[in-house]
Amino acid sequence: MILTSEADRKHLPESLRAEAIVVAPESLTGQAIQLVITPRPEPRPRPALPQFPYHPNPVATGSVTISDAPCACCGQERGWVYTGPVHAADAPDSGICPYCVAVGKAAERYDATFTDGIEGDVPEDVVTTILRRTPGFLAWQSPTWPALRRRRRVPRSRRSEGAREVPQRRRPPPPTVAG
Repeated sequence: MILTSEADRKHLPESLRAEAIVVAPESLTGQAIQLVITPRPEPRPRPALPQFPYHPNPVATGSVTISDAPCACCGQERGWVYTGPVHAADAPDSGICPYCVAVGKAAERYDATFTDGIEGDVPEDVVTTILRRTPGFLAWQSPTWPALRRRRRVPRSRRSEGAREVPQRRRPPPPTVAG
């Protein structure tokens, strides 16, 4: 119970007097009352997430969230949990820490992948990194990581004089209206 002065305590029944809290009237804002009723613990400092070069912000995509539960793979309480898809027969549906995903421990232990597949011609080490050491994400359709084919760019200073120019694509003329 919240009171605005110590004098009000004497008007309470004996059983409630010890539990009453006196708060000055000028500090009785909605937020102050809420903090008195349900005090919030200070947030626990969390360790930095491992780096995922192909998924740079898994917290923003919802693939990693805050959790104080121990990891289902390593048993450590890391402060974070992976919540994305796990493609494996006997892997847990949730509770794997992002550190076990990053180092490949979860993929090795459960023979799991975290993404359905990759499109295109991609080096094997990149395929392994994306499938087995990068957090996946939930989507309406089964996501695949597109492979970007990069063309080698030749600086202008190294181009030969007789190099063939790439022709410009022409747009067809707009249709004319017969009148």
